[in-house]
Formats: sequence, structure tokens, C-alpha cells
Amino acid sequence: MNTIDRFSPDVIHGYYIDGNVYDDDERIPAMRKSFSSACILEATVATTGLRGGDSGHGGRTVLRFVDKGGTDIKVVPVRNGLANGGVELHFGGDCELLNLVNALRFSADALEELADLKE
Repeated sequence: MNTIDRFSPDVIHGYYIDGNVYDDDERIPAMRKSFSSACILEATVATTGLRGGDSGHGGRTVLRFVDKGGTDIKVVPVRNGLANGGVELHFGGDCELLNLVNALRFSADALEELADLKE
């Protein structure tokens, strides 16, 4: 059962409210979808779209994955000597792989739609 939620009136850790994500008090339109098999993975994506600049003036984009039941997921910070470094996501299990593939596909499509990038 896969469900898509664009304007749910609930709150996830004060983060996703009424179809929006808030980053530095800025409202960013968001979409959320859950992927279910033996485990459940929820993907939330948000973007302001292109704004013609870097982080100081350009668009904001957020990608979030949440274990909603039985998902083997681990977040590993990447330390590379640069200020921001990076992050790796480690998934264990076959259903995790299948849900991740579907979540990434949804994420790309949702970001294109939210940013009005579809041709």
C-alpha cells in the first residue's frame, strides 16, 4: 500500500505542516509518500524551486526519509575536511532496497513537479 500525502494537517517533529516544510522559518512546499512492503519507508521532499543563486539567495530543497516500521536504515556522516561534509544512508534488506528505489523515483518526480521543472 503506497499513499501520497500533499496537504496533511499533521506535524512531524514540528517539521512538516499542512503540506509545507519549514527551514530557517521559510515555508517550502512539500510532498510526502509512504512505501510499504515488509517494512515502511516514508519520503518527504520539498523545494522552493530555482531562485537564481547559491544557498544565500537561491532555492531551498529538502529530502527526508523516515522509518515508519521495520526499515533498517542508518545515517553515516561523511567527514571530508570541508565545512559541510556529507551524509550516507545505509539500508539493510531486500524490501528496504525496493522501497528506496520507489522513494527515490517519487522524490525526483515530486521535486520536478514542485519546482515546475517538467517540460
